[in-house]
Amino acid sequence: MPERGARIGRRAFLLTGLGAFVFGRRVLPALASQPAKRSQSKSRRSTACESALAVAKAHILRHCTSLDDTNGAIHGVRALGRALPLGADPFRTLLETCVRETAVGSRAYLEIPAKLQGHRHALLKTFLEQDCKRDFAFVVAGKQRRFEECLDDARALHRYPGGELLDEHAWAIMAFALSTPPAAAQWTNAYGEWVDLQRMIDDTDVALTADTKRIREVDVDAATVPRDCPAFGRVCGGMHMLYALVVALGNGYATPARRATFAVHARTLVRRCRYDLKVIDEVERLNTASAGSAIASVKATSARIKFLGHMLEVVGGIDKNGLYRFDAAERRILNAGRERLCTEMEATRTLDFAHYVSDARLYEDLTTDTCHAYNGLMQ
Repeated sequence: MPERGARIGRRAFLLTGLGAFVFGRRVLPALASQPAKRSQSKSRRSTACESALAVAKAHILRHCTSLDDTNGAIHGVRALGRALPLGADPFRTLLETCVRETAVGSRAYLEIPAKLQGHRHALLKTFLEQDCKRDFAFVVAGKQRRFEECLDDARALHRYPGGELLDEHAWAIMAFALSTPPAAAQWTNAYGEWVDLQRMIDDTDVALTADTKRIREVDVDAATVPRDCPAFGRVCGGMHMLYALVVALGNGYATPARRATFAVHARTLVRRCRYDLKVIDEVERLNTASAGSAIASVKATSARIKFLGHMLEVVGGIDKNGLYRFDAAERRILNAGRERLCTEMEATRTLDFAHYVSDARLYEDLTTDTCHAYNGLMQ
């Protein structure tokens, strides 16, 4: 039977693992047009940004090119695409390493176990964004298969809610929105259950609105801010939920209602550039007092790279798809976040990530979030 459940190490968004406190309990609860923007050309990127990209790339090449850590390698593909040095072709290498045959009833399906990719469907959505063609061929169990079979079988095997936490479906929304037209957004899966991608999108929208309500209520310019935001109970602070909405709305799933709530999400993201960084600063002070400055500093750097990298990826998607027009003041805040990410990434130039292998969560965050940072800075 297909494997259920995904790793949840990345669910603790900020500086966890030192046991000082908990950030908060889990809560399950018309866009302006803008011309699409391409990724920044090298000539438009600052010297600081180019230097940060070089640091990030060096980390990626050292830590995200091994089949001993397929999740890390998938993130490496997210950052470097098919240029990632992993076998003759990283697409084929990862597909032939990760894809399994699994049976439901009398039929065999292709499936990628969640433990090999961090979150279910993460590989599919990553390869789709890197333009892996549907007829791309690879071999599983001695038989030639095509990438589109993985996509079709992922739809057949997906269950919603299926006993998963809501935010674990973010990667399904991305993969399916990138490969399924809205006219085919409802289907019966291999278990005879009804699956509705439109419902998945709306449930995610509603939950993210509730999770981030606290950020819209607090004074983000205050010296200190409350840390009890439910979004911190989501994987990577709910940033994948937001990115899933970006992908869905950018691929034909926009409605007037979704456009209206997305404008709220976009403005909230700008507020998070101040709110989240203040929370991280406060947690670093507390962790310094309880565990010492060395480990507290590394975890704070990791948390800033996590948030800012994901933030820039989201902003890149918003700009590319014309989903919201940031005004001049909002853009200044976002640009300051970009500059801060360059500073944080540069600070890791002499940091040996391998030193933290024994702390599996921290090592995974350092390596995979560096890939998100690289991708975000390339936007």
